[in-house]
Amino acid sequence: MAMPSAFSWPMFAPSAPSVLRTGLPWQLCCMKKIADTNFIQDEKLLRAFLSRSPAYRVVLTDYMAMELYNSGGVDALYRATKVLSEFPGQALVLKEIATVCGLSGRLAGLQRRLIDERQSAELPLFYHVVEAAHNGDRQYTRELERLSADAAKQLEVVLEGVRGSPEAYEGIATQFSNSDLKAFRSGVAFSKDMAVKIVNFCMELSADVMEQHPMVHKFPRRDEFTNTYIFRASLCNCVLALWWISVGGAGGARPERLRNDVVDSYLAAYSTYFDGVLSSDRKLNDIYGASRFILAAAFGR
Repeated sequence: MAMPSAFSWPMFAPSAPSVLRTGLPWQLCCMKKIADTNFIQDEKLLRAFLSRSPAYRVVLTDYMAMELYNSGGVDALYRATKVLSEFPGQALVLKEIATVCGLSGRLAGLQRRLIDERQSAELPLFYHVVEAAHNGDRQYTRELERLSADAAKQLEVVLEGVRGSPEAYEGIATQFSNSDLKAFRSGVAFSKDMAVKIVNFCMELSADVMEQHPMVHKFPRRDEFTNTYIFRASLCNCVLALWWISVGGAGGARPERLRNDVVDSYLAAYSTYFDGVLSSDRKLNDIYGASRFILAAAFGR
């Protein structure tokens, strides 16, 4: 499984002149959920979630932001961030995925290590930049256009990386028995034995990734291994592979669809650290739900 390595991409320009802190400290939040791009773009759904409580948070990831930047220019970005700007302090930004891949799996502070506190604090400034660009400020427009171009390049990298996914998914299928695959196709809940088998396979897979990843400087302890993002992403990618196998394979799927699936598996992996995912996408919700179930069945948590 390919994982992003040294790529670092801030949601907005790192040259922000000040840090603005608003709202409740994120540590005090009672509900933090990963949001996908469609949810952020749906004003009604997003406003309904944020208005339920000032302690509710949407959690933003770099790949979600890349899709947002790639969805139609400054005006589209303005529409997507308008609701967020009405609820200052109710959004959190995660560190870029390459950094997250190298984070410790130590249980203490597990969620906090994922949060980019600087970018989260500066979101109100980002909303101001987007609004100014929307109103015609050429300096900010160029800044956002640069970030949009960078996002498009990274999504192209992911597109190239998924071209071998159909064969990789078939390879994953060979790790499981016909009865395992039949149970998955029929929608039967994972047994504990199946969950343990998936976890063991993903541990081997993610160990190989860790050995090659430039951001992993220390191999995790056994009790911390399954808390690492590389393991969680491997797990979600395995569930995605089993989903494709259950519908006959991914051989006929367009590369763009496979890329969207991979991005969704990254979002699902992030969601296992928080209170779930905000998305209307059934496959994304299924990947997240199955992954949480497997973790619970295998480890009783």
